[in-house]
Amino acid sequence: MVDWAEATAGRVRSAVVPKARVLELGCGTGLLLFRLAPDAVSYVGTDFSPVVIEQLGKALAGQPWADRVRLLQREASDFTSFGDGAFDVVVLNSVVQYFPDRSYLEHVLEQSVRVLAPGGVVVIGDVRHRGLLGAFHASVQAYQGAGTVGELARRIRRRVGEEPELVIDPTLFTDLVHRWDRVDHVRVLPKRGRFANEMVKFRYEAFLHVESGTKPLPIPAWRGWAAHSLTLTGLAERLADGSEEPFGVTGIPNARIEADVRLRDLALSGEVPADTLVTGTDLLVESPTPADGGEGAVDPEALCRLAEESGHQALMSWSAGDGSGRFDVAFLPPGAGAAPGTAISFPSGSGGGTNEPLRSRGEMF
Repeated sequence: MVDWAEATAGRVRSAVVPKARVLELGCGTGLLLFRLAPDAVSYVGTDFSPVVIEQLGKALAGQPWADRVRLLQREASDFTSFGDGAFDVVVLNSVVQYFPDRSYLEHVLEQSVRVLAPGGVVVIGDVRHRGLLGAFHASVQAYQGAGTVGELARRIRRRVGEEPELVIDPTLFTDLVHRWDRVDHVRVLPKRGRFANEMVKFRYEAFLHVESGTKPLPIPAWRGWAAHSLTLTGLAERLADGSEEPFGVTGIPNARIEADVRLRDLALSGEVPADTLVTGTDLLVESPTPADGGEGAVDPEALCRLAEESGHQALMSWSAGDGSGRFDVAFLPPGAGAAPGTAISFPSGSGGGTNEPLRSRGEMF
């Protein structure tokens, strides 16, 4: 949990200027507040629970920066008294999965954009990936003991159909560039982390940049991982060759979730006899050698560390919304000095939807 909070706070800091005016919707126990508020000019935290607000207020007592923090008990959709351009950052971390539907989500995002000053950013953290929902449930059901492949397939379909939380295709966020005038670029990032848990494997973060005044950094060439038979070794050599040109790689298979995706696909495809026993996630997921000659799956964290070792920056994206979890990376050479919120024109996909969770609007909001 500490690694999760530190990583999220670090990404928020990287996206905004210091001394910002921050609004956090759904501040909870203050995991981000205590990491961000000390450097903020002002910090407004809201939460639906009066108990949470009371406890958080007590925890703030005695902090030297407590006078810059204001806590409000209200729903996420309640922007009463928040004027246009009143904030530099709006944070919704680990909260949108509890929203009742897409309409509610878009209302909150639209209001968040309204209250941002030019150059501001909306940070949406811990978003559950709709395209990977089946893989997530395949992993969970296999671990719990699904019996046969046929039973596993039935459980996956049932769990996906009954999913009570809001899960979101990344393209819903990237499409906002074309729908809302003030949003000029969007970044969708797989989560960074050393441990392949559910939070890291199946969730992402989205950054909506508002009137940033920046033009996308040009990437002269994008190369497909499979189409060009790329490997991690080859990328290391490219990063070490001293080139000053940025470059990008698309469709990199994700080692964190490769087994889960393959388990989902095989269970639902009908290619495996329904009476085949499932004893764990490894039974059906032996990865064949790629037909295209590529090296296979890569852990996004390993790729970031590889780039950092050579002085490069690796900017990742899930903007294409690939249901297999493949990701894209833009590599910026040493000295490129990517500013906070650097815009990259990543390849994008289509979709842009959410599920329809069973949770009713009045139950939590």
